Amino acid sequence: MKKIDTIQIDPQHNLSEIKKRIKFQYLTVSVSSLALVLLAIFILVTSGPSLPPKGVKIDIVKGSALPAVTAKLTEAKVIRSKALFNLLMRISLTDRHIKPGIYLFSHSRNMVRVVWQLRRGDYGVNMAKVTVPEGATNFEIGLIIKKALPEFDRNDFDKKTAYLEGKLFPETYYLSPLANTDQIIEQFNSIYEDKIKPLRTVIAISGKTENEILTMASLLEEEAKNYEAKKIISGILWKRLEQGMKLQVDAVFPYIINKNTFTLTRKDLATDSPYNTYKYKGLPPGPISNPGIDSILAALYPEESPYLFYLSDKNGKMHYAEDYDEHLKNKRKYLGT
Repeated sequence: MKKIDTIQIDPQHNLSEIKKRIKFQYLTVSVSSLALVLLAIFILVTSGPSLPPKGVKIDIVKGSALPAVTAKLTEAKVIRSKALFNLLMRISLTDRHIKPGIYLFSHSRNMVRVVWQLRRGDYGVNMAKVTVPEGATNFEIGLIIKKALPEFDRNDFDKKTAYLEGKLFPETYYLSPLANTDQIIEQFNSIYEDKIKPLRTVIAISGKTENEILTMASLLEEEAKNYEAKKIISGILWKRLEQGMKLQVDAVFPYIINKNTFTLTRKDLATDSPYNTYKYKGLPPGPISNPGIDSILAALYPEESPYLFYLSDKNGKMHYAEDYDEHLKNKRKYLGT
């Protein structure tokens, strides 16, 4: 009878092999899962959802926080993953630098491109550059915008800004052709608030209202061309008000009857309007134009002087007088009247 060889099995060795196989299989599954996750992220990041042919318009208002922006983009189906978009926004620090405005997302946009657009202020349309000069009226501003944006509803703008004279701050604006009237007005209001907010405490201390300061500033805008002259005239006009005098400011007449101040007649001076400072005492009920910051500051910080009268000759040079007799001499000398 043959002797049969026996194989000795090391239980410890066998268990070790089993563990190695399990670890290998686990690692294989983990790597495969990670690869699938990375592939899914890659697809989400580098490809965007299909958008309508005309694109999607999104209004990002000033001061919008990341959750609000994410919600708008998700609702409009511009992005597919809230979590991934938020991660990209935070990693790139774009969540701190979101440019407000009206965006047009046309064609398919991957998430990286969307983040980049929000950071750069790439609105997806050609913005219209609109420069509003100091002293422009709301009506004139409407004409300027209409020239830059043919589709702009000027009649709607005129109606909605009827009580905003003085608050459409003169500045260079970049307006979207996608913006409606309310959005354009909000853009103007945002700049106005940026300029006037730091001055509100000083206005309150002055004992005057914001409307009074803006009204005086609008008169100064038309009466003088440089800051020094505006401060002197501001002091003169506030002094007249304190003494109960009529302001007798010619600059109101282009606003009332659309007539140049050098061609005014006695009949013009008698025009019955609450803005006529020859007929009624006190400030006009509101601004006659939209003053620049120099005029606002001059109204707020008038310069004291011994003068009570002034005039501008046909070259724009100012001449001051302490009393009416001296003022009449200046009129004869510099205006020939």
